[in-house]
Amino acid sequence: MRLQRLLIWVAGVLVLCIGMIVVFGSTTSDRARAAQAAAPQAKLGIQVYDRQAGKTLTELNADQQFNAESVVKLLIAMDWAERNGRPTGGSIAQMLSTSDDKIANKLWTEGGGNAIIQRMVSACGLRNTTPPERAGFWGDTRTTAADQVAVYKYLLGRPYAPVLLRAMRASTEVAADGFDQSFGLPDAAPGSAVKQGWGHDYLHSTGIVGDRYIVIILTKGTKAPKQITAVAGEILPATAAPW
Repeated sequence: MRLQRLLIWVAGVLVLCIGMIVVFGSTTSDRARAAQAAAPQAKLGIQVYDRQAGKTLTELNADQQFNAESVVKLLIAMDWAERNGRPTGGSIAQMLSTSDDKIANKLWTEGGGNAIIQRMVSACGLRNTTPPERAGFWGDTRTTAADQVAVYKYLLGRPYAPVLLRAMRASTEVAADGFDQSFGLPDAAPGSAVKQGWGHDYLHSTGIVGDRYIVIILTKGTKAPKQITAVAGEILPATAAPW
């Protein structure tokens, strides 16, 4: 009888555990593994932060540095707004929505180049973001998924956030340089406020999904944008699905 009661108890615990998995979904490690499987040849830096719950839902190599590429344009825009006040749109919005390099070059020079990164590292409390070693090469700025989550958190508390986020929600399918920037979050979660990045061996997709989730996907080693969309699909919470 004791053995029978023990077996019944064990079965009950198993049912409870299975039920919890069904209700709460896969674990963060499960989602991270699925994300890596979606782009097996790539190095990934991922972090998904739930603003409502105040916690990280998924992360993978969140402190691994990557070249920021055009993702750094968000910092350029934020630094401009910190120094000049809330923008009305114009070139700042165009730089974000079309990822315009010419505008970024101009603002980078006007803002003092590497000083932009130094100011924003201090303002946002970034731990592993560093300016480029080559003068003028803003895309060589090094950053991490965890630091990018911190950037978005800081942005959301600033008075100029609505202007920048509106431009990011209006991200064009084709960027100013002719590159299709609809991979990742724009494809997996349409309507998100995003800042994409690409160049050399890097493809990045970052943004705010449904006003609740900050989602950062930094990648190196894949030239297949659809893989980044697949990675996004693996890590987005069910409540963030566009359908």
